[in-house]
Parts: sequence; structure tokens; C-alpha cells
Amino acid sequence: MEINRTRNAIKGTVSGVFLKSVSVIGSFLIQTIIVKVLGKEYAGISSLFTSILSVLSLAELGFGSALVYSMYRPIAEGDIAHLNNLLAYYRRVYNILCGFLLTVGVAILPFIKYFVKEDCPPDLNLYILYLIYLVNSVSAYIPPAYRRSIIYAYQRRDIDNTYTCLVKAAQYLLQILLLLTTKNYYLFALVLAFSNIPVTLLISARTKKDFPDIKPEGMISKSEREVVKNKVAALFGHQLGGKVIISSDSIIISSFLGAGILGIYSNYYYIFYSVIEMLEIIKSSIVAGVGNKIVTSERKELFNLFKRSIYIWMMIVGWASTCLLCMYQPFIELWLGKKYLYPLSILIVIIIYFYTWQFRSVLVVFKDAAGLWTSDWYKPYLGSVINIVGSISLIIYLNSVVGVLIPTIIIMCCIYFPIETHVIYNNLFIGESKVSFYLNVLKYCIINCSGMALSFLLCSVINTSSLLINVIIYFIISSVCAIILFILLTYRTDECRWLIANIKKRLVRSINFVRR
Repeated sequence: MEINRTRNAIKGTVSGVFLKSVSVIGSFLIQTIIVKVLGKEYAGISSLFTSILSVLSLAELGFGSALVYSMYRPIAEGDIAHLNNLLAYYRRVYNILCGFLLTVGVAILPFIKYFVKEDCPPDLNLYILYLIYLVNSVSAYIPPAYRRSIIYAYQRRDIDNTYTCLVKAAQYLLQILLLLTTKNYYLFALVLAFSNIPVTLLISARTKKDFPDIKPEGMISKSEREVVKNKVAALFGHQLGGKVIISSDSIIISSFLGAGILGIYSNYYYIFYSVIEMLEIIKSSIVAGVGNKIVTSERKELFNLFKRSIYIWMMIVGWASTCLLCMYQPFIELWLGKKYLYPLSILIVIIIYFYTWQFRSVLVVFKDAAGLWTSDWYKPYLGSVINIVGSISLIIYLNSVVGVLIPTIIIMCCIYFPIETHVIYNNLFIGESKVSFYLNVLKYCIINCSGMALSFLLCSVINTSSLLINVIIYFIISSVCAIILFILLTYRTDECRWLIANIKKRLVRSINFVRR
């Protein structure tokens, strides 16, 4: 069955923009209300439980990604019977996972008190609150949640995005109303606990309507189950690495510095994670298309797509990092006040943390789409150990949130990036030069850093009496400097010329469409 990658990617992008916009605005309003009405300690507790249960979601073990990857070829070949077999296997796995997650989650309950350093709000029962958050995590795996894999494999994330957007909008409105009228954090958390169920039911009904022939029937062969299990074993490590490296930060900060300090950090984390959420729209919209292209396209065509994707992504990440560097402080001050500001030294480390986390993301997209999880199975275990040991050691020595950021920066640059590059080039692009790739990425990084330095210098000499006007001016300066400098210094490359030609082509089409 043929998939229109461009059309589906556009639909996924547009719906993703709406979803992320609702998520960012809703989360922003809720974070503001929690900090202003309840206090920074409540924001810290919220961040802590979200992180703990994010680690618990490892129960999924990567079965979702492995099954979606397995669906690419039968979809391309129109093999509905095989798709039904895969879906039946997926359903059985999800039933087991739902029970497993609930059991492990309850088993952790007695240890919750050790994750908060003495400054928990006195009117909160940590155990009751944790159980409420646990319900939210478990509900993501209730039947028929497995049917989500169908729309992912068919690159129809616009369906998922639309329903999630509607439910989230209702969720945020109800939570805001409860916080403002009752100031009861338990009621706020209860709304979150049951927010996954409506989305699951809506997506299940839609997939039955749009894909009536795809239903869980039969079972995949024993040999194919072994292939899936091998991929899952590798994917578990990758999920472990990602969850531990990112989620352990909040747990370590809360355990060693307290919920109040975590509450201040969570404001900075919320902002740059909101930016990451917007960037994820691009990646999530094309990942299934990349997987389909790997199956159906020539290597040269795929390699050109890879180089162009790296070029565009490095420009986008550089632009986002520049905006964060220049706008963070005035925005935080405008939003919450000066007492919630970090010094410039910590801000710079946060920007480096964001940049090193994101600049390698396209590598992950191609590696995941190709199903190359077993090739670097050891990477997340190595990264997790270094991150935990390094973070605990440095946070004790420095007594600052910087202690949890530096190990992650080192891991992303010195371990993850070179290993992922090696895997991509040794499996997808055999014979192509890795040295050339490293030099290109280094060049892009230098250009990005130059754009950041120039933008920050220009913004530092502009300071009006209005913080809001400052934020707007800094955004314009950051965007112009970052993007124009990047294009000017890469103008002679094939990737830049392709991008400009593509933009011109789309502009001409848009103008012709309007004239009609």
C-alpha cells in the first residue's frame, strides 16, 4: 500500500503545531498558577512525580517502536493478514504491560519519601499523590491502546494529534478552574490521572472506521517473535538510557537540594522542554516516512535526504538555542519575577545542555526508522551509569543544579553522538565518509555558536524599560542573526541551494494558488 509521505507529513506537522501549542500554553498557565497560588514546592513535587513515572514507563520496553517498525514492510506490500497478526501480538503484550506497570508502581510506594528532601508541602500526602499519578501512567496501556500503532505505521499522526489536542484542551481548562477555585492539588492531579482514557477510546473508534480490515487476528510466527524480542531487548536499553539521563535529573535535584530548588529549575526546564516539544513536531511527522523510504528507495536518494535533514536540523537547533540564550532571563523575570532567575553561568550551561541534547536528534530518527537498535545496545547502559554517578558526585561537590547537567552534556557529545554516527554509516551509508560528516557538523556547530555570541552581544546593549518589548526585540535579533548567518556561511553547499530552491518553488506554488 502506497503512503503519501509529503501529504501525511504536512498533516502531521499542522495538527502537531496545534497540539503542541495547546500543550505549551496550557502547561504554561498551569505552571504559573501552581507557582503563584500554591508555591514553588508544589511545582517541584509535580516535576518529581512526572520524572519517577516517566522512568516507570520503561515497562513498555520499546514494543511500540519495534511493532511499528515491523509494520512498515507489510503496509508497503499491502499484506493485511500479516498486519493483523502483528496487532494481535501487540494486544497481548499491552495487556501484560498494564499489569506489570501497576505492580512495579505500587512496589515503589514505600520508598517515595526518600525522593524529597524535607521541604514537601505539609498539607500533601506523598503516597496518595503518587498513586494518583500512577493511575495516569497505567491508563496509557489499557486496551485498546495498542491500536495506536496502526495510525503511527500509516504515518497518520494527525489523527492522534487531533484527538489528543481536544482532550488536553478540556483537561487544562478543568485543571485551571479547579486550581483557581479550590486551590486543591489533589483535584488537579485527579483530572490528569484519567486524561489518557478518552484519547485511547477515540483513537480506537477512528482506527476501526478508517482501517476496518486491520484487526487483531492470528499470531506472528515464532521466528518473527524472536526478531521482535531481540529488537525490544535493544530498545529497552535505549529507553532506559533516555529516561534515566533526563528523568533522573529531577529526582537527584529533589533528593539532594529539595523540592523548592527543583521548583525553580522546573521553570527553566519547562521552557526549553516546550521548545523541544515544538521541534518534536518535525521529527514525529517524518519518522514513519523515513522508515517507508528506507524500504522503498535507493541508498543515494536516502543519503541525500539524510544530509539535507542534518543541515536543516542544525540550523533549527542553532536558532532555537540562540533565542533561548537571549530571551530566557527577561522572559523568566517577566513571567515570575527576579527571585526565580539563575545567574548567567548556570544559564549558559542550560543552553549547552539543550543544544547537545538536540543537535543529534536527526541521527536518532534515521537509526530508529531503520530499526538499528541492536547495533548500539550498550550505549544507553554506559551513558546511564556515567550520568547517575557523575550527577550525584557533582551535585554533592557543587551543591548546584549544574551538577546534573554537566554529565549529560559530556555523554551526549562524547558517547552518544559518535556511536550513533558509527551505527548509521556502517549500516545505512556504507562507503560514505564519516570524516566528512563530522567536519560538516563541526562547521555547523561553530556557525551556531557564532550566531549565539553575535545575538547575545547585540541584545546586551539593548534594554528598554519594558520587559515584554525586550523579549520581542531579542526574539527578532536572535532569529535574524542565527538564520541569516547560517545561510550566508553555508550558501555554497548543495544542501543550502536545495533548501533555497525548494522554498522558492513552494512560494511560486502559493502565489499561483492565491491568484486562482
